[in-house]
Amino acid sequence: MFDIEEVRVQAALIDLDGTLVDSFDITRQWWLRWAAASGLEWDTISHRVRGRTAVDILNDLIPGRSEELNAADVASLELWEETHIGLVRATAGAVALLETLSPDRWAVVTSSTRAQATAMLRGAGLPEPDVLITSDDVDRRKPDPEGYLRAGAALGADVSRCLVIEDSAAGVLAGRSAGARVLAVGADLAGRTNEDVLWIERLDSVSVIGDSFGFSDIGGDDRELTFHIKV
Repeated sequence: MFDIEEVRVQAALIDLDGTLVDSFDITRQWWLRWAAASGLEWDTISHRVRGRTAVDILNDLIPGRSEELNAADVASLELWEETHIGLVRATAGAVALLETLSPDRWAVVTSSTRAQATAMLRGAGLPEPDVLITSDDVDRRKPDPEGYLRAGAALGADVSRCLVIEDSAAGVLAGRSAGARVLAVGADLAGRTNEDVLWIERLDSVSVIGDSFGFSDIGGDDRELTFHIKV
């Protein structure tokens, strides 16, 4: 039996990879090739390649490696993802969730580049949001809250009255640091949340009640979305 948690917010600020789209097959294939070429075993790095930027992963795996080599690998990964987009899938519940939100009530905040993000959205059959904050738009990536603060401002919403939806520990921290309510999605975050963070295994545990107009259509931004979350 599920309990229903009701959360009322102005807007949803949503992570992309792992939350709205599943591109792990693409990422896994590239990192498998990279590991073999670098003399590393996949089993020793597999747990390090989700929810983080490629630069952070490379710096972690090979400390002191030159910026030029890292930049070349990042460019290779980006090209691989953009040209193998057929492997991307929408996560369970992503399409239904976005279909219930009007364009001015949600944003995507991702550590991917804009080219990667738009390719993933296209490959997964998801709409491109009016507000898309990528690594190209920020000086500091997650767990810094900059991306979520920028997204809230772009929507004209108070971030403290927004729901951040994330699948990584760094993203959860970014959302909390921004002052938002946070919903953690995915088995990887089970048991790592606290009383300030809701946790669900899949996005199809979320439904939205009564969002059919934007802020300006009904006289200001006091109108709230009501999320029903099965926890």
